[in-house]
Order: sequence, then structure tokens, then C-alpha cells
Amino acid sequence: MSGAALFALLARGHGLLAALALALVLHPVLSLRHPGRPRPMTRLAAALGAGLLTLNALGGAALYPTYRAQIKPELVHGAVEAALHFERKEHLALLAVCLVQAGAALLLLLPGRASARRAARVLLGLGALIGALTGILGMWVAAVAHPAW
Repeated sequence: MSGAALFALLARGHGLLAALALALVLHPVLSLRHPGRPRPMTRLAAALGAGLLTLNALGGAALYPTYRAQIKPELVHGAVEAALHFERKEHLALLAVCLVQAGAALLLLLPGRASARRAARVLLGLGALIGALTGILGMWVAAVAHPAW
């Protein structure tokens, strides 16, 4: 397998893992609508979603040097708007990870407090929304960078 093919495979896996993590994050967002102490599966979904999203961010950081060396120069030369959107995507991804981690931490550490549950739901929901926007930007940049992908 060539280096470009391996990078494309890893980039796709990066996107799929992010989608899975965001789907896990949606479970507590929906289940926290109901009053009362969150169920164990709600807390587990928040923890797993935050953990997978964090792991995925680390994977993205590992892919970044290859992107910067091989793909970004072509983007800057031929599609500077896509290169700028990729950088925006990176900042949004970090924000999404931080929001999801904060929401999961609140839910895990203070499950008995109604105010913490409400705040966790908002943080997890915002993180999921920003994460989805991040994914859309990532797919757009990939399509512009390598239309054959």
C-alpha cells in the first residue's frame, strides 16, 4: 500500500471514529431530557464518547504532519479557501473535544445535581453540534483536496 493510500485510509478511519464518538455523545444529550439521576448507560455513553473523541483527536494530531507536508502545499497553491477551512476545522475539533470532555466530567462527577446534569446536557449537545460541523468541513476539504477520494 502506498503512502497516499495509507493516509487516505487513516483519514477515513479518523472521520468514522469521530462519527461513532459523536453518536455516543448524543445518547446522554437525549436521555438527560428526563429528570432524575442519570442511568449508568447514560454516564457510560458520555464517558465512552468523550474518550473516543479524545482518542480520535490524538489520531488526527498524528495525521497532521503528513497533511501539512504533502497535502497543504497543494491546497494553498490551488484552493487556499480549503486550506483555511481545514485550519478552522482543527480549531473547531479542539473546541468540540473540550466541550464533550467537560460535559462528560460533570455528568460523571456530579450525577446527583440537577444543575450539573443540565450543564452537562448543554455542553455535550454543543460539543456534538460543533463536532458535526467539524466533520462536514473535513469532508469538504477532503473532496477539494483529493476529489477521487
